[in-house]
Amino acid sequence: MGESHEMVVIIRPSFKRFCGADACQAATFNHLLYWIARKAKGEPVEQVKQGEVYWYGTAEEICEGMDNSWSVNKVRKEIKELVDAGLIGQRRNPKKGWDQTRYYFLSEEQGNAIREACEEHNVCLKHLGLSPDVLHLLNLVNAINKNGKCNCQISEMDLPNIADASTKFGNAIPKDDTKVTAKDTHKGKEREPVPSQQKTDPSSLLSDEELSFDELYRRQKYTYKPSKIDAKLKSQWSVLAPEIKTEEQLLSLFEYTHKLIKGDNPTVFPGNLVRELPGWIQQRDSESSNPFRSKPEPTTVKEESFIDELVRELAQEWHEPELLGSLISEVKAIYQRAGSISDAGFEMAAREVQEAMGDMDSDEARREGKESVSAYFLWSLDAEFTPAARKR
Repeated sequence: MGESHEMVVIIRPSFKRFCGADACQAATFNHLLYWIARKAKGEPVEQVKQGEVYWYGTAEEICEGMDNSWSVNKVRKEIKELVDAGLIGQRRNPKKGWDQTRYYFLSEEQGNAIREACEEHNVCLKHLGLSPDVLHLLNLVNAINKNGKCNCQISEMDLPNIADASTKFGNAIPKDDTKVTAKDTHKGKEREPVPSQQKTDPSSLLSDEELSFDELYRRQKYTYKPSKIDAKLKSQWSVLAPEIKTEEQLLSLFEYTHKLIKGDNPTVFPGNLVRELPGWIQQRDSESSNPFRSKPEPTTVKEESFIDELVRELAQEWHEPELLGSLISEVKAIYQRAGSISDAGFEMAAREVQEAMGDMDSDEARREGKESVSAYFLWSLDAEFTPAARKR
């Protein structure tokens, strides 16, 4: 009887560096990389380089392969992020155009994108403990820098070499009449320390207060996620971190800023939050210092008018206008069950679900176990706010 092994979900900190510090995206990248490498093992080199060797799997299967650690909707969204960033290749069935199953691959195009991301974020793929199959695949598609030195450790080529010394002094090692003792050698090391070969970790740019805010900010579903920590982001966090300590404060500032930006459902960037922070602080202080300001009466039913237009757009996009009435009522029911989330927060979540679904059609929805695209949307949206819905 064979020995059973527990499933392992691998979140590599190095992959998180170029995955927007998102654990799900890093784990998904590692998962896809592993299975594509398994598929590419023993395949013709040129076919691999041209992206003609595929591994396929549904979002449900990929999610199960990572022990359902995140929702299917979340995994689908992060796959799209990886594809959009050029780190993973994706296409439909190359032989059956009607098949909506996604096929994943790594070609030289993705290899170049991975190499550039690693160079930008100081990640050395050679020393992450990747499997031989994965390293072989990354080498084939030129994802590993074969010319430059490894930044994560001092390699043998950096060590003193007697041959170098003989060349420097005309093929003769110069005699030194001064006797060097162990004590003198130790002193010399103290006076001339070997410089570090590692680049600065981007997160080290932030103070403890700014790092706490960065973690708070990236946990929210509705916020735009900067891909890296740099001097510009540090300057923005240095303004926001002293004022924003809780999720409630961040959501309040986000909603305040969102209302002041023109356009339909505009993206709120960190720079927008910094620009509107003084006005938000003034409003907050004014409200808290007004002794005559009464607290609003609690309501059991929230405003739902914004949902009609949102759902109408979706039903038209999915070519399911006949389902419009029932879809509106069910989305409103989910909104009421969502609790204290704001209009902007709910609409942002609905847009994220729509984006993660991509160009899903009715055939793909049925393969995922739902009778229509609208039904899959309702299931995914409900799962954002009702964990039990994921089991249905």
